[in-house]
Amino acid sequence: MTGLGLFVALAVGVTLAMSGATGVRTTQALIAQRSEAVLDALDRRLKERLGPIDEQANWIVQSVASGRVDLSDLDRLDAFMFGALGSLPQIESVAIVDPIGEIRRWSRAAPRAVVEDWSERKEVIDWLTAGRSRSQPTWRPPLWTQTGRVAALLHDAPLRRDGRFVGMLGQIVPLERLSEDLAEFAVETGVTPFVLYGPDRVLAHPLLVHDEGDESRVDPLPSLRELGDPVLARIRTPDVVSPFGLRALSRSKAVLARVGGTRYVFLTRDMGHIGPN
Repeated sequence: MTGLGLFVALAVGVTLAMSGATGVRTTQALIAQRSEAVLDALDRRLKERLGPIDEQANWIVQSVASGRVDLSDLDRLDAFMFGALGSLPQIESVAIVDPIGEIRRWSRAAPRAVVEDWSERKEVIDWLTAGRSRSQPTWRPPLWTQTGRVAALLHDAPLRRDGRFVGMLGQIVPLERLSEDLAEFAVETGVTPFVLYGPDRVLAHPLLVHDEGDESRVDPLPSLRELGDPVLARIRTPDVVSPFGLRALSRSKAVLARVGGTRYVFLTRDMGHIGPN
């Protein structure tokens, strides 16, 4: 009887243990699925904002190459570029810089094109020189714009006609626009979204919606410490790496930090389509 009792107890114990382990795995999978869904939604939001800029650059490049856009016909060029500017509200300005450094810029702040001579600016000439050897549009590192006085992303593309380099196309996206998107996302989801550029710089965050920037900064992006979000500042010094409840994540990572007596979970994912790789 004792042996039978022990056998029954062991069998029941094993069954309960297996059931408990299955329940834990199921719970972890559900939490991971919901967490991944939030990041998927944020990824889509950013792609919807930035993806069309790359598409428009390709369209302008092809239009110049085919002759549909003649850079010497300034009236038609102005009409074409203001139309391109109006089609994407996330873009603040569009410019074409010719091979010797003369720029023609179309901006939402001006009713007509602005022409300037940038041939004495070394960084512009270096940019043009590098553009001659490129063939594809690309995102450039974040910069501080001299015209708009804001931190921004530059999307550029080399322009050619009959195989000859005729200049560079540049499209400026103020980073404040991305932060506005994240502020809306925060209201919709109840989470605090953010985009980091590298390990320590903040590209977009709801706190940066009305950021006036600082021209004296060497880097146009605030650091985690400079941002003013004490929770996000802990992302690189978490208390727990890979929290137990989020170990089923497959496309993202999670860490946990305690700030002011409250535990916060950070979910992160590499989004290589934003900015230079």
